[in-house]
Amino acid sequence: MDEMEEWIPRALDAGVKGVMIWFFIGMPQQSPKSVMETVEYCRHILEKFKGKKVLPLICPMVPFLDPGSRFFEHPEKHGYKVYHRTLEEHRQAMVEPLAGILDPLACKGAGEELVEMVFLADVALTCEVCGGSRYRAEILEVRYRERNIREVLELTVDEAIRFFLRQDRIGERLWQLQRVGLGYVRLGQPATTLSGGEAQRLKVARELAANRAVARRLYILDEPTVGLGLSELARLVDVLDELVEAGGSVLVVEHNLEVIARADWVIDLGPEAADAGGTLMAEGPPEAVAAEERSHTGRYLRTFFDGGRAAAANDELREGDRYGDERAG
Repeated sequence: MDEMEEWIPRALDAGVKGVMIWFFIGMPQQSPKSVMETVEYCRHILEKFKGKKVLPLICPMVPFLDPGSRFFEHPEKHGYKVYHRTLEEHRQAMVEPLAGILDPLACKGAGEELVEMVFLADVALTCEVCGGSRYRAEILEVRYRERNIREVLELTVDEAIRFFLRQDRIGERLWQLQRVGLGYVRLGQPATTLSGGEAQRLKVARELAANRAVARRLYILDEPTVGLGLSELARLVDVLDELVEAGGSVLVVEHNLEVIARADWVIDLGPEAADAGGTLMAEGPPEAVAAEERSHTGRYLRTFFDGGRAAAANDELREGDRYGDERAG
């Protein structure tokens, strides 16, 4: 197989569009050891030529390789599934995962095509037609203020607010994202890459931008403040207050003292986390919880209300919760 590693670079230097290699496994005469060696070599080729338009594929045995062999008489005796497809149908079935290379439209605007690899991790291939831009060339020729749509989607929310300064409808929606502390997020950032807190704040911003009546609505948030700085945190709390003032109800699972201190009603469960918790330690306005001696949250709230070490108290409260998780586990 070393010859393969020699002719692949020569083929690429000759200007071929790409190299696709099929490794067939599961032949009747092939031992389990040989199968594993083939899989390992396929992985080696994939790593060695990564990013160079070389795609090795593992193909399990299909009985069209030798239509005249006696294997076809009773393939089920050899432990193989009986296929009732023609050679062309099998060829198409193997080529189908390569649609991202062969079909200019296969990326479907994603910018890349996910190729399923048998026995190996899936491989994401950049679309050769759009180059990962997710748009056709004629679309990218359209520009607004010297930027095409790909370049606009690379802007953060903060940058986009300045870019769309005279577009009131767009600016209003971007402003809502900025208010909940998402000013650093890129416009084209996939939703699947957002953290749990970011995804929740995005939903809050969507509610605000929709201008729908929030009265009698219940909003449930789980640690939405994770990762926020002090200024972003203050803006988020103001937004939550705004939802409440408009007639909505906000239920927040949170350890941040800034949020707890602004709540109308606090429910403190403990005394520790996980299996060591679950007991109602205190409930009521933040000041009442702060007076409860048994409550860890109350102890940190007292420090907070005394006006000192707010940031340190926040860190200690979160650290104490993590310690409880570890001890309970």
